[in-house]
Amino acid sequence: MRLIDADAVEQKLVEKYVHLKDCSDAIDVVREMVQAMPTIGTDENWTPCAERLPENEKNVLLSCRTDRGRDYTCRGHYVEKYTKEIGCADDLEADYDDETDRNYCPEGFYENIENWGDYSFVYINDTVLAWQPLPEPYNPDHIVNVNKEIVEPWTGEKKGEDE
Repeated sequence: MRLIDADAVEQKLVEKYVHLKDCSDAIDVVREMVQAMPTIGTDENWTPCAERLPENEKNVLLSCRTDRGRDYTCRGHYVEKYTKEIGCADDLEADYDDETDRNYCPEGFYENIENWGDYSFVYINDTVLAWQPLPEPYNPDHIVNVNKEIVEPWTGEKKGEDE
């Protein structure tokens, strides 16, 4: 597969062929075809935090920016105020609720830390710009070769072939 700039292709077609009589229908057909093609690398899946926050404690992919302007992504989640109780306030600056006499994680975004089977999370002090749902995990049963045939992982054999 080749990546192309669909807008540039469309512009070149218009520039080159717009002067030809009876060509406008063809250009419209090509425009529709180009618009129907899949896109790669768009920001369509990102939701700006200013627009909407993710569901409480749902794991998502976060796009963050440091004070020095470095952008990065990480897995994390958002915690609403007084929703995630913590047993001990020593490890984290906790929000104390007088009504319930309990300590809670401060409202905000947290980066998920997964290491050798251990799971924890840390508060993100950087600016969280946007978020998106996590992609589905890799599924080796859906490997597709260039001929659009599903093949077995590791062997390269086509699924359903007689042995």
